[in-house]
Amino acid sequence: MIRFFRPLCALALLTSITLVLVGGCATAERPVQVRVGQTADIPSTLCNGYFFVEANFEGHDFTLILDTGAEQTVLDTVSAFQAFPNRVTPTLLQAVSADGTRTTIDGTVRVRNVRLGPVDTGQVNALVLNLQPISDVLGTRIDGLIGWDVLKHLAVEMDYAGARVRVGPTGSLPISGGQKLSSGPLPVVSVDMPDGTRRFSIDTGSSGSFEMPTLDRVPLIDLPRVTGVARSITGDTTTIGGRMDGTIRFAGTTYRYPLLETSQGQARIGAGAFKTGTLYLDGPASTIAFRSRLGETFVQRGERRLPIRINREVPWTIAGGLDQSWLPRLGLEVGDEITAINGVDVEVFGCKSIAEIAGGANEVTLTLLSNGSVREVRAPLIEMTPPAP
Repeated sequence: MIRFFRPLCALALLTSITLVLVGGCATAERPVQVRVGQTADIPSTLCNGYFFVEANFEGHDFTLILDTGAEQTVLDTVSAFQAFPNRVTPTLLQAVSADGTRTTIDGTVRVRNVRLGPVDTGQVNALVLNLQPISDVLGTRIDGLIGWDVLKHLAVEMDYAGARVRVGPTGSLPISGGQKLSSGPLPVVSVDMPDGTRRFSIDTGSSGSFEMPTLDRVPLIDLPRVTGVARSITGDTTTIGGRMDGTIRFAGTTYRYPLLETSQGQARIGAGAFKTGTLYLDGPASTIAFRSRLGETFVQRGERRLPIRINREVPWTIAGGLDQSWLPRLGLEVGDEITAINGVDVEVFGCKSIAEIAGGANEVTLTLLSNGSVREVRAPLIEMTPPAP
């Protein structure tokens, strides 16, 4: 999620960078009505919890992430200048990350025609921003982010369990028993919790589940609360709180003992909450529904990962364990380089998570390079949250 703020004009969010406008305004144009009378699948890939879709900007093919937590569509700086070298308008926007780092917004560009598969979304005014740090974290190149400014004019079906995206005009999706979204720059839904009703934004640009600024008033199972960290696509870390002792209900689905995390900014529901089923969003009708393959009421499973920490500066190099016991228990050392997992070179995995690589297995074989020698070790995948009672 990236958040945009500015005086005298309304803007808002994209992927865990906070954008502070120093001056100037960049407004999004309302896309024309969809010119397709029925729904259609669009080329897409589900990788590491994010939907990558193929879109055409005035004849230029781009790969973008579907990000409902982005108020405005964004193009990467390199991609924008290559496609529209004389049309990027400079701006005085700045991006401020969660750790205070500032990044300059390189401009805006008005694209006269954007197509998602066979669907024509009309004219879009996109922000131009260096997204290379996001590509580095994901392990694959992206050209931009499709924001809510485009998606709110469509009916969108995101099938996380089946790795498929379908779009169409309002009323074209099989949404029954759904819930109303609040009108505004982002999709916001009311969520029933044990201590009352809270408002969450729907943010498919975040890989978390239910993220809240604080968990102080929420009863959690199995203290201590901190059981690990999750990383956003911008590289910011989020502390995992654990399971809530109770239920959360929204969009026709009840989560028993749901996974809660602490986040910076407002409460949001990320893509991790939808990985067992299909999310339906009808922007013009302001309707949301979620259908899990586990039924209307279920217990979430936590993320499975290796009990080790990877050095962010040196990819696939071990920086430590989740606690002090893990490295000696597995026979690993800080500085060991992982060269293959289950016999497959790590360079071919791109943005796939370890759990995706392992499939349904509970452990993987790591091939390690250390001081010029190669060895193999078996390492378990552990769930990052305490089990439900």
